[in-house]
Amino acid sequence: MLANVRTMGLALVASFALVPVQATASIVSEWNKVALAEVRIASRAGPPIMARALAIAHTCIYNAWAAYDVRAVGTVLAGSLRRPVEERTEANKAEAVSYAAYRCLVNLFPAGEARLRVAMMGFGYDPSNTTTNTATPAGVGNVAAQAVIDDRRYDGSNQYGDLAPGAYADYTGYVPRNRPLGYCTPLVVTCPPLIVDDRFHWQPIISVTGATQKFIAPHWEKVTPFALFSASQFDGFAWLTPPDIQNPDPLRYERNVNELL
Repeated sequence: MLANVRTMGLALVASFALVPVQATASIVSEWNKVALAEVRIASRAGPPIMARALAIAHTCIYNAWAAYDVRAVGTVLAGSLRRPVEERTEANKAEAVSYAAYRCLVNLFPAGEARLRVAMMGFGYDPSNTTTNTATPAGVGNVAAQAVIDDRRYDGSNQYGDLAPGAYADYTGYVPRNRPLGYCTPLVVTCPPLIVDDRFHWQPIISVTGATQKFIAPHWEKVTPFALFSASQFDGFAWLTPPDIQNPDPLRYERNVNELL
């Protein structure tokens, strides 16, 4: 799961790098602010879900922008959206990027559609323009966004709740191996007993309010990465494994952790 989230972060960074500063950095930055506003509102979904959302949003933006570049190739439609030289204006790039960002964010954050419409109109564009005519910037943006949305439709994230009820709901049947750990701090006079059934696995903690932690997205290792072939692509590579885990003594890592504790 960590490898997959890291890949999403790299995809997000790469998308920024692929958009020239002189061409569309301003409009991209503004749409990134809009996206982050929705992330803050929907943050309870958890970091993996939000990382995926941002990676998709900027992939849509990149695909729309790529249509107006001489060499850039879209991640889904390759170079099929390429527009002629005379259309590669700053205004067309900004419009295409805006429609791609808007369509994508409405898909990712449907509860924020009203806010996103306001943002779109604030940039001077009509959110009701759903044209797919790629001879227009709006059409390029709409088509680019839909291609990415369709490409990620069955990526294992369960965004649409078709693998288990509820958007992004777990469909693996994950159950923690450890029972919830009672709340305790140095200020608590009498703490609940420390019961750990399996110290090598995660244990939910009961908060001061009595709420029990829930594991976020245990199915995330099944999500199709943005750059890797799979989340386990580099599993087993010694150069990616901490030396203590490589050591033939299976208890060395555990002893070191215990010493730190």
